[in-house]
Amino acid sequence: MTVEEFEERIFDVINESDEICINDLESFDKNGGLAVTVADGSRFVVKCFSVEPRV
Repeated sequence: MTVEEFEERIFDVINESDEICINDLESFDKNGGLAVTVADGSRFVVKCFSVEPRV
């Protein structure tokens, strides 16, 4: 799975969540990040990147 595919899936999970009152969800940058704005105006970035698998 690529970082882009993983980011798309995380986007869908966050977007479909009923537990978080999301006002806005968008791609943050081309390096794998999502900007999330919640109901109270707080803004967060979820950063996605790949790491080497554990051996």
